[in-house]
Amino acid sequence: MKPNKFIYFLKPKGMKGPIKIGCSRLPQHRLEAMVRWSPFPLELMGWVQGTSRDEIYLHRCFARDHTHHEWFNWSDHLIATIDRVRAIGYVPRDIADVVAVRRLVVSRPRLVEPAPEQKRGAA
Repeated sequence: MKPNKFIYFLKPKGMKGPIKIGCSRLPQHRLEAMVRWSPFPLELMGWVQGTSRDEIYLHRCFARDHTHHEWFNWSDHLIATIDRVRAIGYVPRDIADVVAVRRLVVSRPRLVEPAPEQKRGAA
């Protein structure tokens, strides 16, 4: 059964990166939606059929290049991987042979309660 989603790669026009690795049923529509809020014009580097698992796999493979959310710094290996994925039409499972797979951790800000002495002083 073929996946009904696509793994896509996009970046700011005229810049090397950052590069977004995402998953969508309609990559072109995703680009159009992202262009509305991006401070830079964006362009699709390409897309191939894939699944959310493929997206997670790529995120883990390039964890050391991760900047935030689904965005990654440009690297020779990332570009070579994107070129390879586009050429063969799917996400191969041997990328991790070159780049150690790490767990991708997205930090989220937490609300911190003021210390008890700060609460008393405010009254």
